[in-house]
Amino acid sequence: MNKCPNCNSDLTAGSNFCEKCGASVTSTTQPNNSSTGHLLVRRKKSFYGFAVAISVTINNIEYTLNNGDELNFDLLPGRYIITYKVWCRRKKEVTIDVVSNGNYYIEFVNDYLWGGFKLSKNSKLN
Repeated sequence: MNKCPNCNSDLTAGSNFCEKCGASVTSTTQPNNSSTGHLLVRRKKSFYGFAVAISVTINNIEYTLNNGDELNFDLLPGRYIITYKVWCRRKKEVTIDVVSNGNYYIEFVNDYLWGGFKLSKNSKLN
């Protein structure tokens, strides 16, 4: 059974939204086959900033990433604009050109110098 990427509750089969929190789940319910690429968005678990959520938007669909959370997506090939914002920072944007069988990884880590979060060096955007 699929889980909601926002609140992690069980999803009803064939539903395009979570019945508990109302989040759109269309992009997480696409079939996992050879014509899709896989995107993993992860926030490392840390005591620093544990109460602060990161707002992540993928092609205008918003998700919330809390301490230690991860989001998994099987995406059709194409260009995806991903924005992220933490309460104390301005909105930032990255673009991923998804190809069939491609694996992409976005990892958020603490930014001790400027505060908030940043993309880690382990992130794979192409």
